[in-house]
Amino acid sequence: MSGVEEFVPSEIIELYFRVKKLIIEAENVDPEKRIPLNSVNEMRNALDHLMRVWGKKQGLIENVDVDLNLQQAMEHIYRAGYDACDLIAISLFEAIDGLLRDYSSRAILQVIPDFYQRIYPKLEKLRREIEEAKVIKGTLEESFSPQYFQRYESIVKEVKELKAELEEKVTAIERVESELENSNKFQWKVSIVSALLGAMLGSLLTLLFNIIG
Repeated sequence: MSGVEEFVPSEIIELYFRVKKLIIEAENVDPEKRIPLNSVNEMRNALDHLMRVWGKKQGLIENVDVDLNLQQAMEHIYRAGYDACDLIAISLFEAIDGLLRDYSSRAILQVIPDFYQRIYPKLEKLRREIEEAKVIKGTLEESFSPQYFQRYESIVKEVKELKAELEEKVTAIERVESELENSNKFQWKVSIVSALLGAMLGSLLTLLFNIIG
């Protein structure tokens, strides 16, 4: 076993780099590129516990429960990961809402016929799952497990996949929306012209009847 692994178990090291990647992603997907402060604070707290363990192993400090501090360090890293996932999910859902906000249901359905049968229900399901997971994340013991955390990550991954799918369709939706608008304008003009012609014809007929009469 290496010196590092004697100090920090491999599962903590692996979790750290996994969460670090999520924290960077949370900052990148945020429109304002804000640093996820809650996650950074949790990582700082994790480092504090790890330094206590390191100090104990180096004989620098006493009265340190190594196992307890390692467990608390891991819990802080998990919380950092959950907070980062939350921010990623929020940014993704906002981006998805923004993608479709300016388009009519008619245009969306012409490009994605199963939008309201497949994509929309799935988005709402993922929103609910994120909200439900928030209630217990970082509080119950089960949330400090690879399985639970992986499920949380997978929800975010599904949202990313739906966002990517919609982004691929936006250009087509925009084109259809433009065609629909042009068609509506044409129909409106035809209606106006028809109304004017009808009014003029009515006036002429009235004038003719008045002359004949």
